[in-house]
Amino acid sequence: MNKGGRPKGFLTKPEKYQYSKAYLRKVRSLQKKRDKEEEAKRVAEEEARKLRDAHNIYLNRTTNFNSEEVLGILNEDDNMNVEDQQLVVDENNVSGDEHVPTDDEDIELEPELLIEESLYDNALRELKDLYIDTRMTRKQGNGILNILRLFSTKYPQVFRPFPKDIRTVMKAPTYSKAKVVEPGTYIHTGVEACIDRIFTTNPHLPIPEQLVLDFNIDGLPIAKSSSSSVWPIQCRIYNIPTCKPFVVGIYHGMSKPKNMHEYLHDFVDEMKRLVDEGIIINDKSLLVKIRAFICDAPARASIKCIKGHSGYFSCEKCKQEGEKERGTTMIFDKKTDELRTDEGFKNKDQIEHHTPGLTSPLLQIPKIKMVTRFPLDYMHLVLLGIQKRMLRLWINFKKKPWSMTPTNIKLCSEKLVFLSQYIPSEFSRKPRSLDELPRWKCTELRLFLFYLSPIILKEFIKPDYYEHYMTFQVAMTLLAREDLFCDDNIELAQNLINIFVPRLAYLYGREQIVYNVHSLLHLPADAKKFGVLDNFSAFPYENNLQEVKKSIKGYTKPLEQIVRIQYYRLGNEFQKAKVNIKYPQLVECRINNKAVFKNFTLSANTRDSIAMLKNGELVKVLNVLKKQGEDCILGEILNKTDEEFFIKPCAATVLDIFVIDMSLPTRRQYISLSSIKIKYLLLPFVEPKWVAIPLMHAHLS
Repeated sequence: MNKGGRPKGFLTKPEKYQYSKAYLRKVRSLQKKRDKEEEAKRVAEEEARKLRDAHNIYLNRTTNFNSEEVLGILNEDDNMNVEDQQLVVDENNVSGDEHVPTDDEDIELEPELLIEESLYDNALRELKDLYIDTRMTRKQGNGILNILRLFSTKYPQVFRPFPKDIRTVMKAPTYSKAKVVEPGTYIHTGVEACIDRIFTTNPHLPIPEQLVLDFNIDGLPIAKSSSSSVWPIQCRIYNIPTCKPFVVGIYHGMSKPKNMHEYLHDFVDEMKRLVDEGIIINDKSLLVKIRAFICDAPARASIKCIKGHSGYFSCEKCKQEGEKERGTTMIFDKKTDELRTDEGFKNKDQIEHHTPGLTSPLLQIPKIKMVTRFPLDYMHLVLLGIQKRMLRLWINFKKKPWSMTPTNIKLCSEKLVFLSQYIPSEFSRKPRSLDELPRWKCTELRLFLFYLSPIILKEFIKPDYYEHYMTFQVAMTLLAREDLFCDDNIELAQNLINIFVPRLAYLYGREQIVYNVHSLLHLPADAKKFGVLDNFSAFPYENNLQEVKKSIKGYTKPLEQIVRIQYYRLGNEFQKAKVNIKYPQLVECRINNKAVFKNFTLSANTRDSIAMLKNGELVKVLNVLKKQGEDCILGEILNKTDEEFFIKPCAATVLDIFVIDMSLPTRRQYISLSSIKIKYLLLPFVEPKWVAIPLMHAHLS
């Protein structure tokens, strides 16, 4: 026995470990790490040598000074064109008789040797973009500035000095200390200040005669481990199409603001002045008009100081009284009663509709209309509300007349995943399985409602329920598509909704006629005032909320972080926008060339290859090319059949939906890009038949 009590020949733990595979792997890993460190050190020394050589040559200000030699050393490994550099020296003007300045004399360089102001500004702008887009920390930003300052120190005649701190580059204003709004804090950046910055930083932007503004107020959780949230007030200039939403005031706290008068005080005071006096932009006085407040139902109830969606008199458009079903669900299954009016809201004609003891602070704004200027948002009402409710009815309820069987649910999910390969590139999200329904996003629900549901549900739910659902689907299509939007189709959509809602109670039970379903009856009236559904949807504001959330890099002073980042984005969005681009244009790619239009892209890729021509023919793109100097496509003309994909509540061809027979012979021809009318989505139905559906936002008109 050994002294330690182990038998002879028994290896201690360290001795045994050195013979194991894990030990050998660790040795190899450490060796690779050392090799990488040595390689990085070698590269750094080589770069330092290049800089020293370039520096020595530059300081040798003699008649044989050669800028190409300097740039060549700096860019030995890069194939850079010297003509593209801003440093240019005319060697022909240098003679041996010229005076060579000493180190004590001021050196006056030729104008060509100085970096242009625009180049310096562009460098700072690119650095700002990098800082914003990559969510860079201040330490990382300062590190990049230190590298740039190294060059400006070594070559002061070539590189202008860069700032030391990234905050100097961002040039964000310092706002007054956030004021207390129980139970949190609030900063008001100002509607006028934000609009002024938009036009100041974008002088090319045309100034309209009046500014038509939309507003959105909503809450956003910023942490998963706490109830911390922000409530931004977002604004959008409706009559400038390229304008994205921007934050004009923001609150942060552990819950939503308790007192709406405190929360909206600064906003209301400013809007009172702007609506009365207007706003001055570039010495031009503009009128200010409020078009709409676009919010979800809980936010509308909060800022209007009315009963929430579970109240007896909660409908914002009519005076119908709700009824409790099974003690918990508030239903509205009666015929629509008298409609609300702006004057009636102001006078509190139906006192039960308002929160006791409270009056909306927005009523202080001149010319405000508290009923007609608060449209129903279809993103929350139709997609997250009714469409998701219908899907849950079909898959969550067991042994009901409308339920899908477990086998059909599985097959339906598989088909959804299968169809994802045919979804065009314009869609940011592809369909997922029904198992993921609780996590479906609004864009996925929109894709299902307008494109996939007619094909998917025809196979997996009973005919009566399919026909009933299609009244809803067709009505929403008529209200959402610009090419179909007209007074006659709005009236048709209203009639279809008037059929859908009562029959929903008959097929699925009256407990399904909740606030969202009842409010659907009033949606066509809002569409008649504001246009297609996307004209007053919350999609752009919800997208901007994610940018607001990304502005927070740490949870200390989140309001200040958001305000500074949003301030820079405010002027930068328009500068990034592509202007004066002529469409369509041919873009050459390594595999498939693309024909890029304003609202869509065509290529030989299967999912992006279907379009309709101005003569009504459907074509499949085989290639995008130039022929005799003209941009065109080589395509196959597809064969449309006389078969209607559905006939109720209207023929499918009325909506430009066609059945294609792929077994019939096709003909190929060259087609000019100017002959393209709209992009289509082509989905397989029953072999060899496919269904072609037009994209809502892909009309060239």
